[in-house]
Amino acid sequence: KHIAKSLNLPLFYFKIEECMSRYVSIGEKLTRQYFQYIDNIGPCIICIDEIEKMFADTKSGGSAHESSKRLIAMLLTYLAERESEATFIFTSNNLIEIPPELTRPGRISKIFYMGLPDANSRSEIFQIHLEKRNQALTDCEYRKIAEITDGYSPAEIEGAVISSINMALSRNQNCIVFDDLKKAVTDSPCLAKSRRNDLQNVITLGLQMGVAAGNLSDFEKDIMGVISSSKEEAVEWNPSYC
Repeated sequence: KHIAKSLNLPLFYFKIEECMSRYVSIGEKLTRQYFQYIDNIGPCIICIDEIEKMFADTKSGGSAHESSKRLIAMLLTYLAERESEATFIFTSNNLIEIPPELTRPGRISKIFYMGLPDANSRSEIFQIHLEKRNQALTDCEYRKIAEITDGYSPAEIEGAVISSINMALSRNQNCIVFDDLKKAVTDSPCLAKSRRNDLQNVITLGLQMGVAAGNLSDFEKDIMGVISSSKEEAVEWNPSYC
């Protein structure tokens, strides 16, 4: 959303689950229609979230397996031969599931690895989610909660915030206290700790395949550079949308 808004381009989501039909040829037909639509609308941003889902059925047998293989072949062919001005952005939580034929040059211009947020970022994420729900902590409490949530993802931080609010509501109180948030964090350990080995494998592969974006500013510059390089004129990133 941020990239599309900064470029003033329409944003479309390619929903994988809608194309993974159990009926033969339905998924391929929908995908073909989608690509034809993209070709007709001109410059735009196409987002495929959690693209590894597209490859999940290739490891199983039956009609789902064959349908997935055909959809993947259509996507790979389109990326290699397309003449449209659409920019595709894929997201993935598990690069291990993505086959090398998708990541080779000519189909994906660049891979960015975004790791887990550092302490300063976690503090800001807590502040965003709390303020959105009319809650707040002191500066000292934001620093403390950031320190004890090392390894937490933004989604896990949001989950802790929601749990803490529910605790306050159970006491017929509208405002949380620091202990509510601390208990919510303690009661919901992050996946980075409970599945440490799996995460380390993903991190290692991500660093090998991609460019580690140290912070949001670095990521913005890198990804806009990739998009701009495919245009006749450079596109200026507008920080006012951050």
